[in-house]
Amino acid sequence: MNPGVEVPVLFYPQDVKVRAMEKAATAKAHFETYYNDLLQDGPSPRSARLDGMRSVLDSSPMVLPEDRKELETAFFQQETHHLRQSRVLKWESLRAANRLVDNGQGPCVKNYSTLKNLGKGSFGVVRLVREKGDGDLQSGQRRQKNVYAMKVIRKTDMIRSSQEGHLRAERDFLIASETSEWIVQLISSFQDATNLYLVMEYMPGGDFLGLLIRENILEEHVARHYVAEMVVCVEEAHRLGFIHRDVKPDNFLIDAHGHLKISDFGLAFDGRWQHDTAYYLWQRDDLMRNLGIAVEGDATDQKEDTKTSKAHKRHQDRVERERHKPPSCFRANAEGGEQIPLVGSLLDWRATRNRTYAKSVSIGIILYECLYGCTPFLAEGGRHDTKKKILAHDASTFEFPRDIPGVSYECQHLILQLLQNQECRLSSPKYRSQDPLAPQHYVFAEDDAIDIKNHPWFQYLDWNHLHRMTPGFVPHLHASDDTRYFDEDEPVSDWSETVESEEPVISPHKMKRLLRREGFCSRSIGSFMGYIATPFDTTRLRQIDQRIEGKAHFSEEDKHVLKYLVRKFGCKERKGARDILLRDPTTRRDVMNVRKQKAFVDYTWKRAPAPPCVPVAAVDDDGVCYHEEMTETYQQERHAYEAYAAQGTYWELDGQYELGGGPYAMVNTMYWQGQQQYEQRLDRPYFWDGQYR
Repeated sequence: MNPGVEVPVLFYPQDVKVRAMEKAATAKAHFETYYNDLLQDGPSPRSARLDGMRSVLDSSPMVLPEDRKELETAFFQQETHHLRQSRVLKWESLRAANRLVDNGQGPCVKNYSTLKNLGKGSFGVVRLVREKGDGDLQSGQRRQKNVYAMKVIRKTDMIRSSQEGHLRAERDFLIASETSEWIVQLISSFQDATNLYLVMEYMPGGDFLGLLIRENILEEHVARHYVAEMVVCVEEAHRLGFIHRDVKPDNFLIDAHGHLKISDFGLAFDGRWQHDTAYYLWQRDDLMRNLGIAVEGDATDQKEDTKTSKAHKRHQDRVERERHKPPSCFRANAEGGEQIPLVGSLLDWRATRNRTYAKSVSIGIILYECLYGCTPFLAEGGRHDTKKKILAHDASTFEFPRDIPGVSYECQHLILQLLQNQECRLSSPKYRSQDPLAPQHYVFAEDDAIDIKNHPWFQYLDWNHLHRMTPGFVPHLHASDDTRYFDEDEPVSDWSETVESEEPVISPHKMKRLLRREGFCSRSIGSFMGYIATPFDTTRLRQIDQRIEGKAHFSEEDKHVLKYLVRKFGCKERKGARDILLRDPTTRRDVMNVRKQKAFVDYTWKRAPAPPCVPVAAVDDDGVCYHEEMTETYQQERHAYEAYAAQGTYWELDGQYELGGGPYAMVNTMYWQGQQQYEQRLDRPYFWDGQYR
């Protein structure tokens, strides 16, 4: 460039600047999160897997030096293959996302076939899927664990509600819990033009809420075991650095052996800046100011009542988003053309700047519901009266129902100690030892259920062997894809395939007129309006049906009409977008398209296979090695099952051979008992047939 030559100023149209701003904001967020993960201390996931296998090799006297070398070679070959598969999945995922229109060529359609819809929620739908190619035999062995639960999340709805941070938090937590036995395992995550996908292990026993609905009330010793497993599940989440913030019965799932695992981390919190929604909003706001982009929003934004309300709203938004604004030294250097500080410095500032405290969560309400059949704050008047009871709760005047005797004093005492204010609630001495005025690096402590575990109600419970105990309910399954505990009264529509509707929502006034015309009284109309006030998911729909069935003054025809109207009008309302760019009619289409393409660039992940099988010697209490005997029994039962499975047969619980099971039917009882007996007598991890036990 020649000195003295005037550089022409280019004026770009508003839509061009908006698209450029969106792409730049996405790139900034991507690189900050990428380098934050890259510069983290500690071993990489691959190194951790290698160290784990080597520790097992070192502790096994049965492994010869030449066998060790062969196992390590197999491990590196397996890791190379996994890396190649992960890169292919990322490429396919990004290619599908950039199409904007789903042409059926994404990773979901290519790799999985849908068997059934298991449930739906505000996020989308959960499907039961089978990995394609499951019928193939590999090295003479049939592939196992090939049926999964796929959570399908609509991009459009998540972007409209500014949920980027929560979606990243859910995915990151599931990855961090890769080796946990109390958290539902993530198999892979990817995206296409319209949806995000989380493929997780299938829990065929359904959710704990379904068990409560079937049983109504649990015996105290049964409730003790389940509540203990819930405590361990929540404690495990805290150990990994997350607070769940949505602990409820339907978020505990039951596996094939009857044990609980916690799921649904869409509201999880860990205090990290990359999981804060305000961080992504700040990135865009900062660029909008620099580029001089101004938008007016929709009609509601333009008709705000007073300047005071506008100023107040702007002040709240600014305070929330300024938490992510870097110090002046970073901005001054960047704007002045000077050398920008090291990436690590900026990331260190982000990691220490955005720390907030979070309240702990109690499971006392779930324990109460297990024993008394309802929540302690349930009110006949609906949600509003329930909220009033919660706000007016006083543990000193709390009373238990007298019409349900038999609950021990120790159990009631535990419930009262859990239904306390935060400063008095059972938790951990580590919380009470912290200075509430001093900033803490972590917002919670590890092993924070010490007080709960030491309560007299759990006096005779072996906390270290919960997973070896037999729960009160063990699912009776006939096949790996058995969905009997997910069956519902009507088919579940696949919300992931729906598009935004422009149809008008029926007004409350018209709805009341419609109900009066059907002959309903004012009290019944008020209850119904409460049912449809909040969009329902599968769980809430079941609860609404139960309440309608519980109304004794309704005829069967009235109940049928109300259920129909709930399904027809209960989910029509759509909340407005939180971001003004998505509300403004001149920018919302371009902004939505760019975010659907670019906002989840690093969402794709694939679980690594378990390390190769390492032989482990096991010694019983008398010092006698039983490895060979148990292995031989296990192998015989397994080969017998595979032989009959290949002929289209299976073993029922009575031990008789029956036709019609297919290769994925339920395995025989002896096979599973032999496997469990073998695994339970080992005191250390065991690798078997490529599956980590």
